[in-house]
Amino acid sequence: MSYIVKTKIMIEELQMEHITFDSDAYFSNSTEYIKEIPIDGFPDFIKNFISTCSDTYQTNKDYWAGSVLIATALAIGDKIELVTKYNNVPILWLCLVGEVSSGKTEPLKLCLDYFQKIDSENIEEYKVNYKQYIYELKNSSDSSYLSKPKCVQYILKDSTPEAMAKVHEDNQRGIMYYNDELKGWIDDFGRYSKSGEQSNMLSTYNRVSMTINRKSSDERLIINKPCILVAGGMQPGLLPTLAKDDRAENGFLSRFCFVFPENTRKQYYSNAEAPDEMLEEFNEYLEKLLNIDEVFQTKLSSEAENIFAEWYDKNADETNNTSIGYLEGVYGKLDIMCLRIAVIIRGMKFSCNEANLIDNITSDEMQAATHIVEYFRYSAHKVYDVIFNKSHYVIDKKAVAKYLHNQKNPKTKIAEVLKTSRSQVDRLLK
Repeated sequence: MSYIVKTKIMIEELQMEHITFDSDAYFSNSTEYIKEIPIDGFPDFIKNFISTCSDTYQTNKDYWAGSVLIATALAIGDKIELVTKYNNVPILWLCLVGEVSSGKTEPLKLCLDYFQKIDSENIEEYKVNYKQYIYELKNSSDSSYLSKPKCVQYILKDSTPEAMAKVHEDNQRGIMYYNDELKGWIDDFGRYSKSGEQSNMLSTYNRVSMTINRKSSDERLIINKPCILVAGGMQPGLLPTLAKDDRAENGFLSRFCFVFPENTRKQYYSNAEAPDEMLEEFNEYLEKLLNIDEVFQTKLSSEAENIFAEWYDKNADETNNTSIGYLEGVYGKLDIMCLRIAVIIRGMKFSCNEANLIDNITSDEMQAATHIVEYFRYSAHKVYDVIFNKSHYVIDKKAVAKYLHNQKNPKTKIAEVLKTSRSQVDRLLK
């Protein structure tokens, strides 16, 4: 194998580290596109939490902003419902895209740690209660008064469709499938192909009732209004697995909110951790939302509806003007995402004592939601290009030149690989 071929393979193995998205290929110069998740509309505490964690763990702010969004959504569950033509609760599917060393794991792990601890405590309590239940069932002359204990669980990592339905039956407020690598979830669809899990998940996104037949009996589990969120990560090179088995055509892929930051890098060593007081305050923030025990319905204020209507019509134009099926599907889901994100922002402000649950969604909340979904429009284009059209990615020649030079490659060979001159390589390395 020639030196140049070997070096080109090495560059490809760098994957997204030295590659940038050519936004002009999709967005005209007059189009404003948002390359980072805008957090201006978040409460001050949440903005500070995101910034502090990003600085402390040396990871991209977008990963933290996305993780806070999905954690807040899980805490809200179905307890804040936005009533428009269709009712919406904050069901989101979130995928953090980045290499193994990009730092995408810690944000989700930390933001969901509160729920993991609750689950652990509830499972231990359930084991004790179930053991007592079995004892009384065997030793009581009258077992009619006994009821099988329930286990309220919020997060699942690996489960059959039947197990997921059972967990949701015990916790109808809302649950989340969470896996650091979402490919594991996708692989399970093949494992349980006869169960129709993929089609069930498509339906639950719109809160269509879910029915699961138990294998062990004739009993059926029915969840009338499912609230199932999805969160996890994926490496750019594995994104095509999301599009297999018709998932790019049937709307599965377009349901994801992708967090796909620019130029992520492996962090340098640090033993710094976020301040304990801040983490405790974040847990209290989630706890306040989790303590909402009845459904609060809200509507759009007239000002918020005007903002949404204007954005909606522009999005309709974008949808009608694209000839790419996947992007058309994405645009068609952005309006739903926008309303759901508005609910999440209302939940943020309520928990931070900046809003009431019974008030209508404000213009500021709606404006913030429209800005965030515009980021998800941008990231969807990046995902599309990784999966279908890699030609719209361009090599960052300066970064690649420096990388190859640090690997002791001669400048003449670097110039040959980058199809440039030796003098240009010298300029790139300055």
